[in-house]
Amino acid sequence: GDHRDLHSFPTRRSSDLNRYAEEVFDVAMKNRLLLGVLFVDIDEFKQMNDRYGHRAGDACVQAVAECIRSCMPEDFAARYGGDEFVVITLNRGEEYVRECGEKLVQAVKNTPLTEEIGAGVLSVTVGAACAVPTGKNKIWDFMSAADNTLYEQKKEIGRAHV
Repeated sequence: GDHRDLHSFPTRRSSDLNRYAEEVFDVAMKNRLLLGVLFVDIDEFKQMNDRYGHRAGDACVQAVAECIRSCMPEDFAARYGGDEFVVITLNRGEEYVRECGEKLVQAVKNTPLTEEIGAGVLSVTVGAACAVPTGKNKIWDFMSAADNTLYEQKKEIGRAHV
């Protein structure tokens, strides 16, 4: 397995994410390819940190990062905030995006965090947007659509869903 630390994940502040997102968006638009954006949000992250401490919080983030890498190894992923990740897919169907989201939710659920914190404690909610971009779109339209889906998921069904 690949055990690079978290800091090897690009972040929202890094130019890597912005540059990649814009490049892949242009490619998708020019070639009429499906562009997918998944937002992955760690559920109850603040409560986890408060209850188990920051080392457990870091373990959460690390565990989710590794699950993303193992479920979607070919796709670009970046940390988007304290408890959020974004994954960008190119030329993959909606089915792929949905299945990866579901696989990710399960993988995270099955991951024990630390010796003290077993599997079943950690969960994520995934919001996704997938479409062929048109001239009217910007990459941020996809980002906000995925983020809105995530927000709706959290509101409607609680947590741990795609």
